[in-house]
Amino acid sequence: DLSLAAARYLAREAKKEVAGGDDPQAKKMVAREKYKSLLYTAVAKQFIDSYAKPQTRYWRESERTLLRREIVGAWRHTPVTSITRADVCEVLDAVHPRGASAASHAFAEIRRLLNWCKKRGFIEHSPCDGLEFKVKIKSRSRVLSDEELKAVLNAAIQMGSPFGSFVQVLVLTLQRRSEVANLRRCDIDFSAGVWTQLKNKSDREHRIFLCQRAIALLEEIGGEPEQLVFKARGRENPISGFSKWKKDLDRLSGVSDWCLHDLRRTATTRMSELGVPIHVCELILNHRVRELDGIAGVYNRNLFEKEQRQAMEQWGDFITKLLSRRVESANLHPAINTDCVSTLPHGA
Repeated sequence: DLSLAAARYLAREAKKEVAGGDDPQAKKMVAREKYKSLLYTAVAKQFIDSYAKPQTRYWRESERTLLRREIVGAWRHTPVTSITRADVCEVLDAVHPRGASAASHAFAEIRRLLNWCKKRGFIEHSPCDGLEFKVKIKSRSRVLSDEELKAVLNAAIQMGSPFGSFVQVLVLTLQRRSEVANLRRCDIDFSAGVWTQLKNKSDREHRIFLCQRAIALLEEIGGEPEQLVFKARGRENPISGFSKWKKDLDRLSGVSDWCLHDLRRTATTRMSELGVPIHVCELILNHRVRELDGIAGVYNRNLFEKEQRQAMEQWGDFITKLLSRRVESANLHPAINTDCVSTLPHGA
């Protein structure tokens, strides 16, 4: 693409560099590597490894958000030095269809990443400086009725393993989706009926007392001690593709307008109605308990484990009785014969 005169000029300049002891090709390679190291994906991974992992509790959420396909797809070949405010807005608009909460989290993580880049000297100014991205996030309050919960559980039993069994464990343990997905058989002491959770959102060891129904279900699933209980088919990765599985569950149960996290809220609400004290429910959920904050928490190390175990057994009995009851709601999916399905063994 050069004229002969321009090519000769560049050749002369290159000869001068060589004569002076420099290597023009090596300079090109260094510049090329520096360019690659400043690409968004490379910087995002460096941010996660050198900052998020060692210094933040929820680094996996940061990783998942920053490497979303909408963001990576737009910025895979873009150096962070070239990202503009308009680019940030365009990416957030692409994430927004996933939900207002997803877009809000994406903005927070991108802003944090670019501020880190500014501190490291990768960029002079962050395109997020002065940028406001306000979205109205609707707080979820969905609690499934007894009829809806029974229909969902019957549909889960009908689906079987892995997702059907996964949903049943969500209900029976009240734990988060990611925590159940990463459950390994070696984390469970079947003789004591305890699941010891070492990694979770609260970043502390958490003991979940399993009811007899949960123990029977987990024993039936089986597997090697170090294996994931709910692994992706054909791979040693946690179960995923929840949205696809959830559509099948909605179709089978006839229950709509709910998400998996609503099961945790539903179970907590029902347990409270059964007379379980709120501080015991909070401990089961692995939430901070206000009564145990400050000095009270320093001196009172009682985690009400006896009460937690009793509450979980009470909850397991409630689920068993619920599945044995006739459902009178006419809104349930006609494809499910709930009286038949509720008698099937776990995971059948």
